[in-house]
Amino acid sequence: MTPSTVLAKVLPDSAQSLGDSPFEFEDLLKQLTQTREIASLTVPYGFAHTVVSILDAPPRSIESIREEFEELARDWEYESAPMSSAEDMAALPTYQRIISMGNVAVPWILERLKASPDYWFWALRCMTGEDPVPPGHTGSASLMAADWLEWGCSRGLVD
Repeated sequence: MTPSTVLAKVLPDSAQSLGDSPFEFEDLLKQLTQTREIASLTVPYGFAHTVVSILDAPPRSIESIREEFEELARDWEYESAPMSSAEDMAALPTYQRIISMGNVAVPWILERLKASPDYWFWALRCMTGEDPVPPGHTGSASLMAADWLEWGCSRGLVD
């Protein structure tokens, strides 16, 4: 068994195989949590821990999920502070764990962007499957943050 193959609870009588898209992965996780049958699941390397964590975890309140997000966000901000590469920042395990939280964390990320522009853009693209940033704004954290905040306002996710 490879590191990216785990036994997990998936849709009946199906072996699922995913590409590298965290957005597709999130959709599968939603399906996983709605069923309790055992089958083989092949996931991109690095996501196996997330699958097991989600499936084995007891139901949690939104408050506890928010607390976890805030702790991960603070840790990520600390870890990424000396970095200049957005790709390196996005590769940090804390950032990847935030992405794995899915759409529930999108409004919280938007709140952080509103308070202080930071490189949450990769996570937002992965979590929403959208990119409201026009080509002329790419590379400017303040312009990209404004684009994402406008996107969030139009969907009622942030004031």
